[in-house]
Amino acid sequence: MSRDRAKMLNDEGIRLAGGGNPRAGKEKLLEAIREDPTWGIPWNNLGVIYRDLGDPAEALRCLRKAIELNTFGGGPSPPPPPPPPAAPAGGGLFDNLMRGVETVAVRFDVDKIESAAYGAKCWEIFWEEFEPAELKTAVLHDGDSMASLRGHENVFCVAVQRLDPHLYDIVAEALGRNARFTAAAATPPFARGEAALAGLQSAGKIDAQGELIGADAVLARQGLGKVRVARRAAAPPVAAPARRDRARPASPRTKDLPAFDSADKLLSYSGGVFETRVKSPVTPEELCDVVERYADLLDVHVEEYACPVSEAMLWVGLFPKGAKVGKAFVGMFAHGSPAEALAACRSRVGDDPKEVASLAALLGIVGKWQRNFDGHGGADRDPAAATDRVEPADLWTRLDTRREALGIPLPTAASPPAAPPPPPAAPPISPILAAVALSDVLGELNRKAEARAAAPPAPPAPPAEEDLVRFNCARCGKRLKAPRAWGGKPTRCVKCGTPTRVPGG
Repeated sequence: MSRDRAKMLNDEGIRLAGGGNPRAGKEKLLEAIREDPTWGIPWNNLGVIYRDLGDPAEALRCLRKAIELNTFGGGPSPPPPPPPPAAPAGGGLFDNLMRGVETVAVRFDVDKIESAAYGAKCWEIFWEEFEPAELKTAVLHDGDSMASLRGHENVFCVAVQRLDPHLYDIVAEALGRNARFTAAAATPPFARGEAALAGLQSAGKIDAQGELIGADAVLARQGLGKVRVARRAAAPPVAAPARRDRARPASPRTKDLPAFDSADKLLSYSGGVFETRVKSPVTPEELCDVVERYADLLDVHVEEYACPVSEAMLWVGLFPKGAKVGKAFVGMFAHGSPAEALAACRSRVGDDPKEVASLAALLGIVGKWQRNFDGHGGADRDPAAATDRVEPADLWTRLDTRREALGIPLPTAASPPAAPPPPPAAPPISPILAAVALSDVLGELNRKAEARAAAPPAPPAPPAEEDLVRFNCARCGKRLKAPRAWGGKPTRCVKCGTPTRVPGG
């Protein structure tokens, strides 16, 4: 444990966050905390970063830890703040967090889950009784229980935290009538309180619009996707929408596609659309141009599935007739949120805003939707595993129907389809945000106090010219000056060192 190293990491975290890279700053602060867990200042700064990243639950946890560790100077910890004023009906997320968060863990007996992928299966059972929109602002967790990690049971937990005093009753009642949960439930089937989160990990959250978001919502997103696919399949059939026609060719890129006498030559053609062009994303219309042009050479397979990236991913595989190796594409799906869509772009091109905007435009990202197809979606996938084989001439109908069913926006001619959305307006400050902002100010004051304590004392301000007396050294003639108040006191010449006295006194 090293306080000096923790201070260095803390300062680096502050520098990164202040320079516009809060995620890198967060990692440095976490390192500082690991280096010295008893020092409160990194906890305070981490709380502020979590606030800026839109994670109020983690922000509060860190700020409370900072107060517990006496971040704000010597002496006893500051008294708790007075309770906030009562929230209006439908009060905000931040008001309720100050009063505690209801926590419910749903416990599944893994031995009763007939699937090796039991985590996603447990979420699938959970989502059979809920839509994310019913749990707005909830924070999700999942994982093996702490007792399971210690070898005392074999239980997987799905946990929900939400500002709702009736959350436990709502969850228990809904799942209590689910036959699949009743058959798979552990004993006890539910746990309540923050202690139930021991051993679990973050599983995303549900935003104020009712969207499941977060890169860590892997199993939750897969389970939700399976449930939604099953619901769509079970829904009463509706009249198919009128087929929307499209321009042919879709773009100059697919205007003059070369001729091939075999699919192998087509798929291996290094100068053609499948390499130099498909490495750049293609629009659904361009993909259909390719499929229709080479219809006599290709089998086309389509699969809709849930994955860690999206609960409704579309995979299109193009294979030589009868073969198991070909080209594959993924597109026409939703990221968890607009922010996650742009984060996916940043993960590929870095933080340069122009590069992010350029890739977003190529991918056809509008809001959370990615309309265009990216050419790296499991090229060696067995086509027999795909759910649907589609005639090449029917692919456009399939894609356009899906676009309309999911609400994927059409591109507009007036502007690029994927310009990143403007940053959301800052919400009105609420009592808890004010408390977090106060901690930010206190943390800054504390850092400045530490800097002042570590810095050498500042030299006294020089006296004004009218308060000085001037005289010459009797030995070397150096012109000297001293404060008038020193009159009669001994001093030395700054040039030759000869003792002398300041005139006056």
